Amino acid sequence: MLNTARYLRLVLVAVFLCSLMKVSAQIGAGLRFGGNLSQLDGDAFRSAKKVGLQAGLAFHYNFSKNLALQVEPSFNISRVRANESTAHEPAGIAKGTKSLSYFQLPVFAKLCITRGFSLMVGPEFSHLLNESRYRLNNNHPAFKDAMRIGYSVGLELGAIYFRYHEVKRVSNVYSDWHAALVQYQLGIKWDLF
Repeated sequence: MLNTARYLRLVLVAVFLCSLMKVSAQIGAGLRFGGNLSQLDGDAFRSAKKVGLQAGLAFHYNFSKNLALQVEPSFNISRVRANESTAHEPAGIAKGTKSLSYFQLPVFAKLCITRGFSLMVGPEFSHLLNESRYRLNNNHPAFKDAMRIGYSVGLELGAIYFRYHEVKRVSNVYSDWHAALVQYQLGIKWDLF
């Protein structure tokens, strides 16, 4: 969690520095809640999309009428399925669906096309919270505990939002196989101020 705190401090410092600029500025916050479809593509995890959920906050800083910085700290449950390719290996993982809990921190550049329609893109910091839950057949942890950086794109249409996230995960499954966690999010947002 130390890395998470460091990245959060960096984002807060960036927002503070932006507030020193002499531009028309507006700060706002909101709530987000929705579902997701997750897929972990890797040698041991070639899986169909599974349904999960996500919830979080959104903080934005408007530089102008059409440009903003938006940060969305959120909790995410991604469900992925391990196939049987490594199920019998000592450093393999049992076949079945795994629920992975994440803390995600996407940092978006937000382009407001119209009052209710926005496009967004930016990096995402992601940390697996339950890395110790899943074990390999040799009883070692299946996932490595580390902050990962990926990317996110999205759009907002009124109170509805859509996000696409992708981050590379490193697992301990059979010779440190890498996997790409791809997620599609759909949800509703509420502006608080």
